[in-house]
Amino acid sequence: MDFANGNKLKGYLHKEAKRLGISSNSTYTIFFSRQFLKQIQQHKFTFIGGLSQFIHQKKLYRPLTDIDAITPNETVDVAYQVEKNLNQIESPIKFQMKEKFITTRNTACIKVLCHFDYIQHMIRFDLAQEINPHTIESILPPILKKDEPISIRHLNLEQNIANKMYVLLTELTKHHVNAKDLRRFKDLYDLYQLITHHEYDTAKVENYLNENFHKYQEIDKDLADIAYLDDAYVEKNREPFQKKQQQLQFSDQTDLSEIVDATKEHMEKVTKKK
Repeated sequence: MDFANGNKLKGYLHKEAKRLGISSNSTYTIFFSRQFLKQIQQHKFTFIGGLSQFIHQKKLYRPLTDIDAITPNETVDVAYQVEKNLNQIESPIKFQMKEKFITTRNTACIKVLCHFDYIQHMIRFDLAQEINPHTIESILPPILKKDEPISIRHLNLEQNIANKMYVLLTELTKHHVNAKDLRRFKDLYDLYQLITHHEYDTAKVENYLNENFHKYQEIDKDLADIAYLDDAYVEKNREPFQKKQQQLQFSDQTDLSEIVDATKEHMEKVTKKK
């Protein structure tokens, strides 16, 4: 790592924040997350979520907020092994697991405190027990100027798209049944970026989406309906969406109606529903 002390790192990250047009806190998260990834490579995790999506896009449409990964092994045991290994590494950066809890879906949610000189920064690492055969190995593209290449295993493009579609369809249906608003703006924006900037295999996405319904069984697949994503939804959520655009630092100011129209068009092709 090419930084003599905390002041050097701080200056570098603030300059990168200005260059990228994102907050300084986001560049700290990006920097320490990448350093953390280097230290856990031996565990052969499959990375999902925003990190997997970024590898396909090779462009930062929004800053990464956390690290999501899956493992075929028991999450409690793996989290313990990760913590043990982190305590044994010799590196200028120290990683300390501060909080760990297991969700009902056997996901270990871990907050990791990163130390370098006087700098401390918290990152989040979510680890779920799951086997997914639709993975590939790729080089993580650089975000910051001094980023070094890392090879990681992650989901293929169609699985990323299917996962986002599944989340939206499931949440849309749940919120419609319970008469509540859907505010999964990050997932909606992520899906929009994936489907409008990449050529993908519709049949694969459909198969992976069906696999998700069968695997997670949160709702009946036949109840999932994109019709809930309508003009009334756009009008009701335009202002909250704009606030979230600023909060999550989306790279463009695309209107919610354009995002919804494009998303519905692609989801209709996959689900064959209108």
